[in-house]
Amino acid sequence: MDFELSNEQKIWKKTVHEFVEKVIKPKAQEVDEKEEFNWDAPRKGGPIGLLGMSIPEAYGGSELDMISVAISMEEIGWGCGSTALSFTAHNGLGTAPLALYGNEELKKKWLPKMVDGKHKLAALALTEPDAGSDIQGGVTTRAQREGMDG
Repeated sequence: MDFELSNEQKIWKKTVHEFVEKVIKPKAQEVDEKEEFNWDAPRKGGPIGLLGMSIPEAYGGSELDMISVAISMEEIGWGCGSTALSFTAHNGLGTAPLALYGNEELKKKWLPKMVDGKHKLAALALTEPDAGSDIQGGVTTRAQREGMDG
């Protein structure tokens, strides 16, 4: 098995590293001390593909392979752990379920807005007062259609 990065992955790593060095790392200490979010990171990271890693190119995403996603998170984490967690949550928990399982209407409406850096970050709500994040055994909320056709 070949463990070398492809040329495309090497270029991506360099691109993300340079972005993190300029946009994320210089604000890391301030972000942590003030308990604020570095909104420059997604605003400037969206246009280079950091907000659409799991989103198909047809919807404006960068549709990266998993190695490139891991490279991205490693580089962002090098600059600021909390910012990396936000990017990870946006890409993995917020956008991926819609990209994988959403209907075409929802994908066309929301995915382009999730990648451009001009809007907010995506999220996944999955907790309940008595369950925390135990989505397999503890979450009891359910949806049930009532009074609707279909």
